[in-house]
Amino acid sequence: MQHLYKFSASQGGVLYAWFPSMHTRVDVVLCGRQGEETLMCVVDAIYEMLCRLEKMANYYDTDSELARLNRTAAVHPQGWRLCHAGSCGEAAGRSRLSD
Repeated sequence: MQHLYKFSASQGGVLYAWFPSMHTRVDVVLCGRQGEETLMCVVDAIYEMLCRLEKMANYYDTDSELARLNRTAAVHPQGWRLCHAGSCGEAAGRSRLSD
């Protein structure tokens, strides 16, 4: 992954990374004393999460969860419900497919 890293003994490090995701360019700037390798692990985690989200919600990918939902919506409608913190163990305001 393309990135630049600059370290200062008094200020710590600054990592700037960029990559394509979801048909756009993502720019990430991280600052900290953790070092280049640790900051790149954060960037890698961001990249992996965006890849998962793209795979799940890509309208043009016939294997995506969204495409499967759209294909079966006429014969097996899916409802949405809001989960509340404590009631389903997820953060307040997150949505998920109901059974």
